[in-house]
Amino acid sequence: LNISNNMRNGNFVNATDNTFLRLSATNSFINTLFTNTIGSATWTAGQTAVTDVVHATTAANVGADASLYALRLAASITGAAGSLPTITFASSDTNNLGGLLVSAAASVAGVNLKFGNTGTSNAYIYTGAALTLTGDILADSVTKFGASSLSIFKDQQNLNGITWYVNAGTLQLNTQYAAGQNANIILQGG
Repeated sequence: LNISNNMRNGNFVNATDNTFLRLSATNSFINTLFTNTIGSATWTAGQTAVTDVVHATTAANVGADASLYALRLAASITGAAGSLPTITFASSDTNNLGGLLVSAAASVAGVNLKFGNTGTSNAYIYTGAALTLTGDILADSVTKFGASSLSIFKDQQNLNGITWYVNAGTLQLNTQYAAGQNANIILQGG
């Protein structure tokens, strides 16, 4: 099993606790430990590191680009006025990927989400609660899982021919190219 930054890949979650998982010393799954909890109303430059498993607990303005490994949202985040920041879900390779997990209804407004260092990795998005996105998604595929909805309100002009895997919940596309151009959407049940 791939373990990176003290957690299993972003597609392994505890649905009861709405959190990421790691392996214990006896190789059983337990909740991961967050390396950075952000409870401030503003995210600033340098507040996160590429290896951070971040828990965002308070609604906040994102004032600068941020790099992290995985993000658990318990509140909405918004791009600060006059900026269009990007959150990069950094990875050391294509096998060790974090992800985005939503534990309370939230929106990511005016913030771009880039999965992998170059935006060419799979995006793991777990919706333990409803999530609304109004920024760009940069990824080579998207895996949406979790019982709640993912609603996208922006054309994804950077996505061309990618595949969306919907394992559970609702994927709501609110613009003509919300899934990107020439997208494939595979409903995998759940």
